[in-house]
Amino acid sequence: MDNRTGGDEMIANRDTIETGLLCAALCGPEFVAEIQSRTQPRPIRDPDKAEYWQILQRRAENFEPFDLDTIIDECEKRRLNLQVLVGLEAARFETAHIPYYCEQLQRLNEIDDVRSLGNALGKDNAPDIDEYITKLDELRNRQQAELVTQADAIARANHERQNPTAVHPTGLRPLDELLGGGLRAGQLIVVGGRPGSGKSVLMLQMLLGSVSAAQAGLVVSLEMLAHELVERLRTRYSEQQLHSLNLRYIDSTSNLGAIVALVNVTARRMKLCGVAIDYLQLLEVPGNNREGREREIAKASRQMKRLALDLQLPVIVGSQLNRNAEKSGKPGLHDLRESGAIEQDADIVILLHKDADSGKTSVEVAKHRRGKTGRLDLQLDGAKYQFIQDDRFQEYDRWRN
Repeated sequence: MDNRTGGDEMIANRDTIETGLLCAALCGPEFVAEIQSRTQPRPIRDPDKAEYWQILQRRAENFEPFDLDTIIDECEKRRLNLQVLVGLEAARFETAHIPYYCEQLQRLNEIDDVRSLGNALGKDNAPDIDEYITKLDELRNRQQAELVTQADAIARANHERQNPTAVHPTGLRPLDELLGGGLRAGQLIVVGGRPGSGKSVLMLQMLLGSVSAAQAGLVVSLEMLAHELVERLRTRYSEQQLHSLNLRYIDSTSNLGAIVALVNVTARRMKLCGVAIDYLQLLEVPGNNREGREREIAKASRQMKRLALDLQLPVIVGSQLNRNAEKSGKPGLHDLRESGAIEQDADIVILLHKDADSGKTSVEVAKHRRGKTGRLDLQLDGAKYQFIQDDRFQEYDRWRN
C-alpha cells in the first residue's frame, strides 16, 4: 500500500519530470530551446538540478556545443554535486516526451507559485489586496509557446485591421503615410544615424506621436539623464505642457537584463504606447568576454524584438551608423554598425543623413516588412528638439494645441 501524501507524490513527480527534462536537454541546444519555449523562465526548482539547467541554458544561448563530458568538466571546475549527473546518465528519456513533461512541470510550478502567494498573503499584516490580485492574474495568464492555428491567425489579423488603436502615429504625417498609418504593436523599429544626425530627436518625436493621458511613453536613455531630456523638451513645450506629457524614463542602468526587467515591470504597472531605447551600441550585454561586439549586439537586437512581441508594443531603438556612411552620401542597411542581426530583426529601419549644403535631413525608410519604403526630407530644428515637416504637410502635435 502506498502511504505517500499528495505532497509527497508531487515531490516524486517533480523529481522524475525535472530529471527527464535535464536528460533531454543534454541531447543538444535545440532541445534546451524547446524546453525554454514551453516553460517559465525558471522551470527547474530543485537547487542542484537548477545549477545544471543554468549551465545548459547558458551554453545553448551562446551557441556553445556541449555533451555529457563537457558538462562534467564544467561541473568539476565549479565543484557542483556530480551525483545529479549520475542520475541523468542512468535516466532514460525520449525527446518526443518533452511537450508532455513540460506541461506537467508547468502545472506543478503554477501550483507551487499559487501556494507561495497564499502563504505570503497569510503572513502579510497589511496586505495590498489589489497587488495580490494582480499577481494571481499574472500566474493564471502565463502562457507557454504553442502552435497558432490558421483560424487564430485570421482572427488576429482581422482584429488589427478593425482596431485603429493598434496603429501608433509618429507625429509626422508624411512618415505615417509612408508607414501605412504609423507604427504597430510588436514591431521593432531601428533608427540609424551618425552622431548629430538627429536620431534621438526623431525617436522621441515618434514616441510622443502616440502618447496620451491614457497611454504613457517609456524612454530608456543611455546617453542623457531624464532631467537633461526634459531640458531639451522645455525648448518646445511650456511648463504646463511638460507636466501633461505622460512619459516615464529609465536612465539608471545600461545593463540589458536590467533594462528588459524594468520595461516589463513598467508595462505591468501602466498602459504603454511604446518604448524608445537610445541607443543599441551603448547597451551592456552580459556574457562571455571572449564574444565579439557584433555577437553581443546581435543578442541585444533579438532581445529587443522579443520584448516588442511579448509586450505587443512598438519598440524604437537607435543605432549608430559606420563612418563609411558619411563618405557614401547615402547610407544603406549595410552601414548599420554591427549590422547583421539588426537588419534581420528589425521590422522597420529608418536611416538619417544630413545634407551639408541644404541643411535638410534625408529620412529614408530603408526596410519596411509590412509595406513600402521611401524617403522624406525633413528639417532638424535643434533649438526646439524636433523635426519640421515639408511645407505640404502640417505637423499635428496634440500636446501643443
